[in-house]
Amino acid sequence: MQRYIILTHEDVQPYAAGANIGRFPDLLAAFIKHQCTTWPELAYARGALSSSMTRRIVLREREVMLQHIPHRITSSSSRVDHEYIAQRPCFLCPDMLYEQQRALPFRDAWLVLNNPFPIFPDHLVIVHRRHLPQRIDACLAAMIDFVQDTACAYTAFYNGPACGASAPDHLHFQACPDGGIPLTRQLDDLTSSPSFSCIATDGESRWYIGELDCRALFVCIARHPEKLAAAMTCVVQYLEQKTGHTPEPMVNVIITKVPPHRHIPPHAPTPVDHGSVKTTTDADTYNNAADSYMGIIAPRKAHRPVCFFKSGTDNLMVSPGAVDIGGRLILPRHDDFHRMNRDLVLEIFSEVCFGKTIFDDLCLYRDRVKTGKSATPLPYT
Repeated sequence: MQRYIILTHEDVQPYAAGANIGRFPDLLAAFIKHQCTTWPELAYARGALSSSMTRRIVLREREVMLQHIPHRITSSSSRVDHEYIAQRPCFLCPDMLYEQQRALPFRDAWLVLNNPFPIFPDHLVIVHRRHLPQRIDACLAAMIDFVQDTACAYTAFYNGPACGASAPDHLHFQACPDGGIPLTRQLDDLTSSPSFSCIATDGESRWYIGELDCRALFVCIARHPEKLAAAMTCVVQYLEQKTGHTPEPMVNVIITKVPPHRHIPPHAPTPVDHGSVKTTTDADTYNNAADSYMGIIAPRKAHRPVCFFKSGTDNLMVSPGAVDIGGRLILPRHDDFHRMNRDLVLEIFSEVCFGKTIFDDLCLYRDRVKTGKSATPLPYT
């Protein structure tokens, strides 16, 4: 590395306010305080969030929050075509960080950064030490580890290289304080909704599929990280076959931990018609959500909605990533914030997300995986 950017325990200890930074959550809090103190631009950007305008819109089933954050204009409008990415410096590589930006090591292969253009007060970017392409299979275990290591104080989320990542050339995921993504707070209603069905359960995990306001969603609740990782990997591989999109399907992924006070129904919700998808009502021992993990996959069919590419008054600067699909729509332009309405939000979701039929062959695929026949092609959507 060309310059000093990785902080040690000794560097952040003065910002720990007497806490034991041998615990990762306390170390992380001290690191964030260090950066807010020594990096004026970050402190300014975080301060601007407190005065950002917000409002809520009720859709068909749930509400979404609109948030006007002007400094997100760079991310929302960023070019991600191969030609541009190939010629611009990578802003996530250690040598190209902002002058006062520092990194905190996470596990062996990752570095934690503060996002210089935050959506949340403690908005983190966890980047791989090496310049590797964005891939969910290389991120998933680290995302679960991060949620686990922060004692579920943070939610991790992933934007695929073609659906929200402004640095598709550098492996990374992001994290926000728990509850920052509305969809995770809607869990109680989500898994008991008639719009969702439980398609698999084994006593240690449950698989749900459904559609929420024009967004197909897969939700897994698992007692153990390994079970969650296996379920999420299976669904990602299914979507790769189903959509034919390589080197990975277009997905947004959210990982969080289910707090003990949240109730997960012990039995499957009322079955709904999902074509060839089978529902199950088998009783099992999965009767409470204490210490359980939750993973959400939102399959995508487009990076940006039609309105992004229109000109004049029809243009809307909205470029949905996991946070937006999760119910927190970020609008960097003042006019767009005021113009956005229920019908426009539903239209945007329908243009960038698949409907629930994307999961019609998931049970079939899961059975093939169990019997070693997962290489059998699925019909494209």
